[in-house]
Amino acid sequence: MFKSIFLKYIITFMLIIAFSFVVLTLIMASYVNKYAAADKISSLEHIANSVAIYMRKDYEHNNGRLICEQEAFGTMADMLDYDNEETSIFAVSENGDICAVGGEEARSPGAFLNDYTLPRDVIKIVRSGMNYTEKGKLGGMLVKYSYVAVIPVLTTDGVYIGASFVGTSNTAVNGIMSSMAMTIVMSSIWIMLVALVIVYIISERLTTPLRNMSEASKEYAKGNFDRKIEVKGSDEVAQLARSFNDMSNSLKNLEYMRSSFVSNVSHELRTPMTTIGGFVDSILEGCIPPEDEKHYLEIVSAEIKRLSRLVSSLLEISTFESGQKPIDFTNFDICEMARIILISNEQRLDEKHLKVSFECDRDNIEVRADKDSIYRVLFNICDNAVKFSCDGGEYRVTIRDVGEKAEISVYNEGVGIPKEDLPFVFDRFFKSDKSRGLDKNGVGLGMFIVKSVISAHGEDIWVDSEEGKYCRFTFTLKKAKAQPTRLKAAQK
Repeated sequence: MFKSIFLKYIITFMLIIAFSFVVLTLIMASYVNKYAAADKISSLEHIANSVAIYMRKDYEHNNGRLICEQEAFGTMADMLDYDNEETSIFAVSENGDICAVGGEEARSPGAFLNDYTLPRDVIKIVRSGMNYTEKGKLGGMLVKYSYVAVIPVLTTDGVYIGASFVGTSNTAVNGIMSSMAMTIVMSSIWIMLVALVIVYIISERLTTPLRNMSEASKEYAKGNFDRKIEVKGSDEVAQLARSFNDMSNSLKNLEYMRSSFVSNVSHELRTPMTTIGGFVDSILEGCIPPEDEKHYLEIVSAEIKRLSRLVSSLLEISTFESGQKPIDFTNFDICEMARIILISNEQRLDEKHLKVSFECDRDNIEVRADKDSIYRVLFNICDNAVKFSCDGGEYRVTIRDVGEKAEISVYNEGVGIPKEDLPFVFDRFFKSDKSRGLDKNGVGLGMFIVKSVISAHGEDIWVDSEEGKYCRFTFTLKKAKAQPTRLKAAQK
């Protein structure tokens, strides 16, 4: 049951709300109880003061004797107890004996007049001139748990003559507390019902995308990457859903490239192996004249070299990915390297009648990088530019000095790259020419190696293209720092 996040959310929120209401009820009950007790004690002290005035007059009227005739005292007590609460009013003599009883206990005054005396500790307090209050039964004098107020009765000369004692049960306060508790409980139930609906909706919105992701991940495990998560909003869960969809697209693209790579590598391996096997078998069986054997052996040698280049590319990728290929930083002239590569492609450039241009901000721009790796990068880019150029199109190599870096770009007019393929140009095994019409020997590793080399140098490479019009690859390299001039040597 508790394995579901949805149920965990609901149960947790409900427990938090219930706990909050319990704490709120306890706090409110404490404050209400304190306020009611203080109000009740104040009211009792007010009645006790009125009784004290009555007792003082009785004392003076009887020439220094406290008599408090029961019937008159009861009438006076009934007038004070106007709200008919369960209030008990007592007149207590100097030594703590009950002189008269009024209020609730006036129905059977005999029991008090004959049997009860105010507790000694209470007498001691009021004799000192202090008021005494408590919440209890005053040593068993009262049957019910009550609020009690006892105040000393003094003559005008300050002589202690007795005490006025008033007590009332806390039934009314208990009623208020019960009503308040019932109100809070009913309010809590309604609020919890509303909160349950709200939490249910929120939890459902939070857990539905997670549940969909869980189901989608199972589909991905089966190789089905077409399942997408519906994205709503812009919160963290929505961002996670978008990332999940992006992951699905990446996995789908990776799976496509993997299958394409297997197909391409299989083709690249099968074709030369078939050629090599066919010619070798023909030579061994004597089907090829001896004078033609050299020609066919040269073809076999070329196919073997082609296989070797494929294996070398695969090994180079493995080296880059493992981080085992060291970078040997040296200073060299990137302009001179570009000129050498252009000259090496001269025959192919002439065959396509390309309009070649070479633009460089200065004759020499030195950069600091791994010379062999950068040669491979620039050669691959220039080779691709020639391969995918249209006959008679423009072919341009540009090197710019941009502050602390050199910016090298190779431009060609030709088939270009479709807009939807641009984000994947530097991915492993990717080939824009899926028909293999222009790139018959490539397996989609060249641009990945180029990207890996440039990234290893901490530099950037990018491509912009328009299908059917042009393509431009651009990358940057750090310039070599200028060597300080040796003035003393020059002066000599």
